[in-house]
Amino acid sequence: MDVLRTELDFFEKHRKEWFENHAGKFSLVKGTTLHDFYDTYENALKTGYLIWGPVSFLVKEVQLVDPIIFMPNLLIGEVFDDEHKAV
Repeated sequence: MDVLRTELDFFEKHRKEWFENHAGKFSLVKGTTLHDFYDTYENALKTGYLIWGPVSFLVKEVQLVDPIIFMPNLLIGEVFDDEHKAV
């Protein structure tokens, strides 16, 4: 079972709707319930811990499309040790 699959599916189901009024805010989701939107990731995360404690919940920025993160070293298989030397 994928951790946060329920929350991620719920987020995707509502992404466009939430984007219209909450673009750039951070959603706080547990299961299929949206708790609220927050101005910062830190505030959403802090609230999640205060409400539910150290369990799984989703904090995700409301964007129309998620950014793509490009990591070229991973693509060419280059790995570094603790001294930043290629191994």
